[in-house]
Amino acid sequence: MGGRYLITVSGTKMAAVRAWAVPDGALAWETALLLPSAAASTGGAVTASFITISAPDAPSTDRVVVLLGAASAAAAAAGSNPAAAASAVHCLSAATGEVLWSAALPTPAHSISLLPHGSILLTALSPDLSFSLTTLDAASGKVTASASSPPSSSSSVSSSSSSSSSAPIPGPAAAYVTATGTAVAVDSVSGNVLTAVLVTSATADATVGATVGATTDATVHVRSTPLASLLPKEHYQSGSSATVVPEKAPGSFVWLSVPGAVFLLSAGGAGQAESAGQMSLVDSFPGVSAVSASVVGGAAGAGGGGEGREGGEYHSGLVGSQGGGDSLKFNIKVHQLLPSSSSSSASLLSDSVTVPSHRGPPAQVFLNAYARAAGAGGAGRGKSERAGGAGEGKASAFGFRLLVVGEDDSLSLLQQGEVVWEREEALASVVAVSVAELPEEEEELSVAAVEHDLYEWAHTHLLRAKASLNLASADEQALVHRLRTASPEKVRPFRDRNGFRRILLLLTAPGGGNRASGGNSRGSGGKLFALHSGDGRVLWAAALPSGGSAVGLGASVFSPEAMVLWRDPHRMSPDQTPEALVLQIRQQAQKQQEGGDKEVAHAALVTVVNGHTGDVLESKGLPFVPRLVVPLPLVGKDERRLVMLVEKGEKEAEDRKERGWYQPVHVHVFPGTEEARGLFEGHKKEVFFYLVDAVTGAVEGYSIGERVEEEGSSGSGGSGGGRDDGGRLGRGVVYGAVLVWRVVLPADSEVISAVAAPKREESQNTQVRVLGDRSVQFKLLSKNLLFLATTTPAAAPASAAGGTGTGGAGEGGEEGGAVVVYLIDTVGGAVVERVVHKGMQGPVLAVMAENWVVYHYFNPAASRHEVSTIELLDSSLKDVPVIEYLKYGLSIPGASNLTAPLSAEEIPWERVKRLRQSYYFPYALKCISVTSTLAGITNKHVLFGTALDQVLALDRRFLDPRRVPEPSQQDKEAGIMPYSDSLPAPGQAYLTHRYRVEGLKHIISVPTRLESTTLVLSYGMDVFFVRTAPSRVFDSLGEDFSFALLLGTIAVLSIAILVTFGLSRKQELKQRWK
Repeated sequence: MGGRYLITVSGTKMAAVRAWAVPDGALAWETALLLPSAAASTGGAVTASFITISAPDAPSTDRVVVLLGAASAAAAAAGSNPAAAASAVHCLSAATGEVLWSAALPTPAHSISLLPHGSILLTALSPDLSFSLTTLDAASGKVTASASSPPSSSSSVSSSSSSSSSAPIPGPAAAYVTATGTAVAVDSVSGNVLTAVLVTSATADATVGATVGATTDATVHVRSTPLASLLPKEHYQSGSSATVVPEKAPGSFVWLSVPGAVFLLSAGGAGQAESAGQMSLVDSFPGVSAVSASVVGGAAGAGGGGEGREGGEYHSGLVGSQGGGDSLKFNIKVHQLLPSSSSSSASLLSDSVTVPSHRGPPAQVFLNAYARAAGAGGAGRGKSERAGGAGEGKASAFGFRLLVVGEDDSLSLLQQGEVVWEREEALASVVAVSVAELPEEEEELSVAAVEHDLYEWAHTHLLRAKASLNLASADEQALVHRLRTASPEKVRPFRDRNGFRRILLLLTAPGGGNRASGGNSRGSGGKLFALHSGDGRVLWAAALPSGGSAVGLGASVFSPEAMVLWRDPHRMSPDQTPEALVLQIRQQAQKQQEGGDKEVAHAALVTVVNGHTGDVLESKGLPFVPRLVVPLPLVGKDERRLVMLVEKGEKEAEDRKERGWYQPVHVHVFPGTEEARGLFEGHKKEVFFYLVDAVTGAVEGYSIGERVEEEGSSGSGGSGGGRDDGGRLGRGVVYGAVLVWRVVLPADSEVISAVAAPKREESQNTQVRVLGDRSVQFKLLSKNLLFLATTTPAAAPASAAGGTGTGGAGEGGEEGGAVVVYLIDTVGGAVVERVVHKGMQGPVLAVMAENWVVYHYFNPAASRHEVSTIELLDSSLKDVPVIEYLKYGLSIPGASNLTAPLSAEEIPWERVKRLRQSYYFPYALKCISVTSTLAGITNKHVLFGTALDQVLALDRRFLDPRRVPEPSQQDKEAGIMPYSDSLPAPGQAYLTHRYRVEGLKHIISVPTRLESTTLVLSYGMDVFFVRTAPSRVFDSLGEDFSFALLLGTIAVLSIAILVTFGLSRKQELKQRWK
């Protein structure tokens, strides 16, 4: 808006137009607009798009024309009722937001554009390929012409989004509209490109478009041109997919994308009905996958682009990719477009840039023209410019920058044949996280190196000692600061003795892909990033197999679902490297013919990645979709742990509700080596697992049965090209699963909202708690407990059936519902505890650790959030003195629940003591977790991910259910705090400090080799990492501790001792001679 305001249109059930001042973001004005009556009556959402125009009487005064259309097909169909409006157009003053005129239209409209002669064109394309075109007078909003075309014989369309700034249309399809008013779409069934032009009878020559004035008779002229006759055969084969690129082109130009090429087409003349809509090929660009919107050339374009006068020069950026292996090459072109002649001139710039191989092919590109500085050389002119091509002359006065968006959501700014900067925006969609060890430092000991390191160490610590004693000069203090920041210890690419430096493995979802090119890409299978915990830099990134490139699965796309650290070498095995096992699920169930008559369905993909280098070591296709991935605590001699993939037949949701969920369950164990098979056979009686179905409300527990068959043998559906006779994965061993127990919740009255279980790898220091009277109380420690929270339908959020939610206050429906909490033994199926919180609402978030659970929900009566805790104690042993426990230890009857696998048959649940307490909590939550340390000695902190995208660490002692208003002296000695109905949230307890982790989704805690310290990683759209000490640092010295000062102090004291000892001997000798 003339550089003054930024206009936004927001809302789905209503429309609010706002103008924001560009310099400071202040709200200039806000206007609420009426919805189309068809959308308002059906309660459906609306889509919004807008354009800016100049007032006829005051060209310097801008106006905003907003189009509101029904987003759903049902609401759009209501337009057949003359009393209902399927779309509405509003014209607002850009200066004040005043509504100048409004128009309600009975026909749907999905895009709005401005015609060259000043009229407003509204366009709609229905799923039956019927075009609806309407023109309005920009000054009054009066309909000047409107017509629709009959439906096409085919009913599938592949087209772009609206050519204006509209959002994607979730209902009817949208057509691309050229600058001259021609609507273009591709019929994917017949392989034809369709053009539609509104032809009026207002003038003798039947010009295209409407004439300002009274309503005129009009018809929609539709042309159908076969792509096979329009495009070159060497770049297009009949039946191939084709898409109109939504990026705006000048005049009658249209960009068309097919796999492996982009074409520049012309939709005919700009004014005559005879030639309007007649498609012709202007130019071909093989190897191009992304095209930018056109920017104005010349001096005007150097200012940053814009729409320029008709007939001027325009430029578009084109980017393609080629290569593989260790690098990928981006081929760049900048093309000049001349709308006045409906032709294209030669390229102004042609160059190539090499990027890492893990980068995805270009999906979108944005072009920016800038004025060259006086005397600038030809370094940025590209190959054609340096060769004296079309880039010379007027074009050489300015250059181009290209922002390339990859299919993996990576960003690269390219200028002068180089990558100026790059960003990995895929880190905004993290799916899973694992933490691995860095490699050991390979030290090459030499006399010179040792002497240099000793000198640097002594010099650095001497300067630190002087700085600590305030004896250092300003230059020396600056030198100390530079030494600390130039090569800090925490960013070295090797492991350290304390375990602070780690590799953060982040698995990300597939990128948005070719949003501009309409799906003609090879797809993305996601990426795996390795970040250094010291400074967050990317150590390496690996593009995961997207399908056929790895295991011959064709062009299908696999989406990452889970990741486990398959191989986590012991720190005493420096020659071993960590390996991550990634599970990818096929997005669309496709089948591939193999061997002519054998049909094999590849539903999932297992990939093994080297944790130090990012190399894909092996990929294996699976004929089933794993319902559960379970890393077992069984490790072979090669330090690879056994991984169990649980397969269970899938049914439709309604069918599962009616018939239950009794499909056969199979367990696939990897790796399939002889050692792993023997190891699993020896422990399979100790393996139990459970499955939770939120649709039926069923929780099932299983044990391992007899072996069924090997993965990849006859009848198993094939191995998908994996190396069944060797490699790291080998042949997976298949076992049957035996249903041990089943708990079915009443689906009509309870909806599963949250599930939590203790961490299998969590360390537990002691099974007792020392009380104030010096006796011990036994904790009921069992890692086989499952926490399950349900909400009644009256209190269940809309997303409860799918898991936990992140809603705020009031989410969950009407009052009168309840939150029901269960504690279930997953070995025997016993319901250990059931607690009903009447009148409470979800969503519920929970975390389990040791013998307690903490969960969060909403109290609508108090309009506040609450946190409750449950703790389980073994009351069969009472008043055991500490001395007796230390003397006899686990020989005390019933005191062996620390390490033994306990089930419902072994635990005397009737003697279990349950402690419960509830507190008000000041925030809504998005996630919840708990700190984890090496031995479990340090006090645990509960980590709350607040709705404000911050991480709050609260000492678990605040959540102790033993808290009473007036604790006794013995309670105080045991560390029990006085009870308060509200939990505190002190500012110093925020691990994120002043930062916010946008879109916070999850928090994990990883122990270090120091018991006092833990590593906390939180991620969402952002990734935040911090090192914290829940009980303060008690087992190490600080990083800034001056060893030189300590050694100097010791040396001075030693000398002083020797001197005083000598003086004392002399004094004693003198005394004896007297």
